Amino acid sequence: MNQPSSRYFSLLSGCLVQFLVGLLDLQKNHSSPFVQELIAFITDHMTDISMELAATHFGYHKNYFPTIVKKRTNHTFLELVTDIRLQRACNLLLLTADSIEEISASIGYKSTASFYSKFYARFKMTPKEYRKRH
Repeated sequence: MNQPSSRYFSLLSGCLVQFLVGLLDLQKNHSSPFVQELIAFITDHMTDISMELAATHFGYHKNYFPTIVKKRTNHTFLELVTDIRLQRACNLLLLTADSIEEISASIGYKSTASFYSKFYARFKMTPKEYRKRH
């Protein structure tokens, strides 16, 4: 019985470390209130996020907002959304028994194929392989 508890703790701590490293990477040298609020906004709205929604929330024109995001984060808006979604997917893969399709939908992907593509591009393995290896 000690083995599963130890394995679970290892999985949980590895997932938490990966999530925090990802967030720290996004926030590195960008500790401004705008960046913090942007990350929180994307996290809270990842299932229905759009450039227009975010621009409106922050009071910018939708055509100017991408420039502001890039200047303040060194990432495009889409890169931020993708990173936050994939970090959440990693947590769900390790901490739930939800299917890949359920996870994909819960983080805002309309297409599971698109989720697989983004996940593989980032981690060089499928979500199923990630779940098995971690």
